[in-house]
Amino acid sequence: MTKKEVQSQMAARMLSLNFEKQVPATFGETPSVIPCSLLVHDSNVCMIEEKLKGQFVKYVNNDGHINKTLAITDNGKKFLAFCHYVFEHFKFKLLVTNLQGVGLNLTDIALATWEVMDTDLYQDLYFGCDNMSKTGIVTFSKEHNLCNSYCLLLNLKGIEPLEEEKHDDHNITVDEDSKVSFRSPDKVVMI
Repeated sequence: MTKKEVQSQMAARMLSLNFEKQVPATFGETPSVIPCSLLVHDSNVCMIEEKLKGQFVKYVNNDGHINKTLAITDNGKKFLAFCHYVFEHFKFKLLVTNLQGVGLNLTDIALATWEVMDTDLYQDLYFGCDNMSKTGIVTFSKEHNLCNSYCLLLNLKGIEPLEEEKHDDHNITVDEDSKVSFRSPDKVVMI
């Protein structure tokens, strides 16, 4: 699963870099997913990344639950705006979860997709076992029911709580270079 963890984190990093380019200067510093690498030696595989120094905190769990105490902090509001931006940008089919780290630097990110398995191309899990799929997406949609000041600054729409059985199918794919694409019947969006 290490390869999937690296894929998830690097896809989330690309999402955070895209987010940074889209926000106005008044947003201030944006959340950043730190880069990581896959190291393979003989039969050993591991993920390596920069060590974050400082108080490690978790804002959003894999299952979409939001830490309400931290959600009202400035960093918490920025992280939720980042989640909301990705969620809206991908038509509520992709969500950045497991937001944890030091300051605005995030690590060990997970991505939740509406469909957990890519049945068309690779017959494989999207983003590995940390993908809480519909559970994470539905939970986040119910808990992030009030936009914060950063969501409003980005002109994000309010999120209607979703139900698992009332959602259209679309495909989200990730290629070997961690480029994320979202396919719907009317368009393809690449990151």
